[in-house]
Amino acid sequence: MSKVKFLQDFQGVETNNVFYLRGQVVDVSEGVASRCVADGRAENTTEDLTAPEPAAPASDPDAIMNTANQGVAGATDDGQPAPTGKKGRK
Repeated sequence: MSKVKFLQDFQGVETNNVFYLRGQVVDVSEGVASRCVADGRAENTTEDLTAPEPAAPASDPDAIMNTANQGVAGATDDGQPAPTGKKGRK
């Protein structure tokens, strides 16, 4: 196992679709570490492991919606699609 620090938020086949936050320090296999470092997504480190930030409580619908929409293209805070300016078929 190798310790890496992610330089960006990342989720991919290399990590079996596990989501890692930018700055998070984790133990991963040698293969995953070398691939993520080679791709510029992570760096080798000797820092202590970090825990991911806690998820929003399930009882707060606004927090859940805002968390669910982070990084989703065209999503707005109210959960509605962003306007595209298109009026429909012509």
